[in-house]
This record gives sequence, structure tokens and C-alpha cells, in this order.
Amino acid sequence: MIRQKLIQRKLFDFTRRKFIGGIILALLTSFCWYSFFYIARETMRIGIYWRTHHATYYEFLILTDEEVFFYNFIFALISSLFGLCTCFQFLFQRAKQYKEKTINYINRTAILTDISGVNSIFLHWFSRLIVIFAIISGMNQAWCYFQLYPAWNIFWALLIIVLFLEMFKTIRKVAFRESRQWLLFSAASIIVWSFLLSQIQLIDYKTLNNIFLNSSITRKYCIEYPESGYYRKIENISLTMDIHMCFPLGVISDSLPKIFVNQKESGFDNFYKIIKEKLEEYNEFDRRLITAVLHIDRQMPVKYVKLLQEHLSCSGLSRIGNKVFPADQGKCAWVYHCALIRMLPLCSNPELYPPDFPPLPPLQNMEGEYEQLPVQLTSDGLYINGKSQDMQDLDRSVRDFVDKHSNYLIVLNIDDNCDYESYVRIYSILFQTFYGLRDDLSITKYKQKFDDLSYEQQDTFKLVFPVAIYEQ
Repeated sequence: MIRQKLIQRKLFDFTRRKFIGGIILALLTSFCWYSFFYIARETMRIGIYWRTHHATYYEFLILTDEEVFFYNFIFALISSLFGLCTCFQFLFQRAKQYKEKTINYINRTAILTDISGVNSIFLHWFSRLIVIFAIISGMNQAWCYFQLYPAWNIFWALLIIVLFLEMFKTIRKVAFRESRQWLLFSAASIIVWSFLLSQIQLIDYKTLNNIFLNSSITRKYCIEYPESGYYRKIENISLTMDIHMCFPLGVISDSLPKIFVNQKESGFDNFYKIIKEKLEEYNEFDRRLITAVLHIDRQMPVKYVKLLQEHLSCSGLSRIGNKVFPADQGKCAWVYHCALIRMLPLCSNPELYPPDFPPLPPLQNMEGEYEQLPVQLTSDGLYINGKSQDMQDLDRSVRDFVDKHSNYLIVLNIDDNCDYESYVRIYSILFQTFYGLRDDLSITKYKQKFDDLSYEQQDTFKLVFPVAIYEQ
């Protein structure tokens, strides 16, 4: 018993000056780590902000007061643990002054080794996770909204508790009851200091929030995406052109809506010029692969949608993607550039043709080449081949028509007074029908779904069931 007390006294044999120095070193270390975490968070927000065209798509860039306090407190707790490790390393570093293989030398060395191990293991795995999440976010491959608060509160609390107790594992073995005082004193000090540290705002996050809010078109204007059961993810984001057409919040009038091309405000008068300038930034091969992603509110009248598509088609673009809200994704529906991708309607206004734009045949010149199924959507309802039908009957009517005619053509006519949501729903059902036909044929022939086939096999099936839609 006397020998144990002697070991404890030598183990905690600190001068007052050395103890105060260790405390000051711990406070400075924790503040430096807290500053690093805080600035890294704000730098990440700014980086994602510029990467995603001014926070149009990432709502998690906007931090609430509760989220900021949570992140700051977690940063402060982790930083305080690092500070405590530094303090212990400073206090127990006198192990070299003892003779090797003595009890005190072994105890102090074991404590230093465990503390260093906690630091290195935490930083090792924490850095790995950060790199993984950064890669996933940078490549836009994450399909669900990743959120630390409040979903991961218990995880962070347990992580901090485990790290804290790990530092005292060896001390508890060699210091016996006296270690309880150090454990309780350290825990209380860490909580109090972390709370005070978390109140320090090194960067005004509210100012950044306002910058994100003021530059986000989806927050300043009325854009609520329509739902769609069919959608595709645009793989090559670099070959996209974001086009927003919207009214101010709560306003839908007969005046022309505002147009934004890659966040730059435009109008229909100079729309062709801006598109041409954007197209000149790409080479001739990439120019044909560019997809114009349309961000349009679900209540937008179809007449404006047709007008926008007319200008896009006559500007030299051939592919569009109607930005939609995936109906089957739930909370994962924030996917970047999740759209209904299709070819643009034909340019019908000769005055909008650029000099190098080839003329396209009108619908009447296609008579005799295709068997046409007229599909009309008005404010009164849906009409298929002149007969009133329900929307859910569209899939069966198209399948029956395709079974009878191999040279089919769906002639789509949507009234100008309809809303954009109905417009997208018609296209969504038609695309689901054609891809369903390809899936059925693929399963029958190859026992695989269409998306699982090779590109050569898919091209063959596309020739069998082409998406033959002509929009008037």
C-alpha cells in the first residue's frame, strides 16, 4: 500500500509552474484546433458554393443557429481533447529522467504512448472519412442528403466519450483511486472550456448565409419542381447549361418571366446572343452533347415553356433536361441534375433560325411515313385519338398502338393554358412507356433489364422502340 502511494506521488509529481504551463498549453492547442475546424467548415461552404453555381442546389449550405452551436460545440470538444492530450504529454514527458525498466519510467511511457495513439488513430480515421466525403460530394455521386445534425448527435457524443476515456485507460491502471480526481476535473474543465470556446465566432456565418440566400435563384424566385416517375441523372455536369425561367415569389402574371442562363439574367430579346456566347466556350464535338437543364416552376403556364424551348432550339441546342423532383426518392430527391432528358422540339419560326441551322420538315410532310397517334392535353382533360381519356390510360393506349404499328409516331399537343406540371407528367408517362417496352423485350431476350445491357445491345433496342414523340 505504501509502495502504491509512492508510485502515485511520483506519477503526479508536478510543480505548480509546470502544471500551470500544461494548462496554458492545453488552452492554446485547443483554440488552434478549434480555429482550424471552424475555418475549414466555412471554407468548405464557400468552396461548394462556387462549385455549384451559387448554392442553387445545396440547401445544407444555409446553417441555422442551432446547427452552428452544435458544430461549434463538437469542434470545441474535439479540440479540447487534443489540448488535454498535449497537456498530458507535457506533464508526463519527464519519463526520460527516470531509469529504464523502473516502475515510474514504464508507467509514464505507457501513458505517453496511449495518448499519442489516441491522437494518431483519431486523426488517421477522421482524415480518411473527410477525404471520402469530400470525394463523394465533389463528384456529386451521393444520392442522399448527408447531414451531421441532428441525425449523428449520438455518434459524436459517443466518439468524444470513448476518446476521453481512452486517454485515462492507462492512468486508471497505474494511478488507482487518485485517477478519479483527475478524470472528473478534466471532464468538467473540458465541458466548461468547450462551451466558452464554442461561443467564439471566427467568421460571421450569418453574413455567408445572406450571401448564399441572395444569390440563390430558387430562394429569390418561385421554383418548385414538378414530380416525375421517370428521370435520368446527367453524368457529365461540365456539359450542361442551367437555364432558370421563373416569376418572383408569389407572382404569376401575363408579363414574360425572368430568364437566367448559368445564373446570368437574360431576356428573350438577347437570349440567342447569350446562348451563342456560351456555346463558343465548347469545341464542336462537345457542343452537340450539351444539355440545357430547365429549372421551371410547376405552375408555370405552358405557353412560356414552349417559347423558351423555341428559342433554345433555334439557338443551336438539341438536348434539354427538364429538372424534376423524383417521385420515388423521398428524402434523397435532392439529386443534382436529376432531369427528364429529351430532344428539343423543332424550331417552327423561320425568323429565329441561325444562318447555319438546317431546315426541318413540318409534320404534314411526315404523312405516309408514320402512323400517328394524336395525344392532346387541354384544360378540360386528356384526349387520345380524339377520345376523352384519363391520364392513367395513356400508358395502355400507347402500348396498344405500338403493338399494332411498327412505324408509330406520338403527336403531342399540349394547350398553352395548361401548367408545366401536367406538361412534364405527359412526357414522364410516355418515356416510362417506351422504356417499359424496352425492358420487357430485354428481359424476354436477355433475362436482363434494359439499363443493364451493353451500349451495343441498347442501341439495337432503341431502334426497335424509338422514343418517337413529335410536339406541335
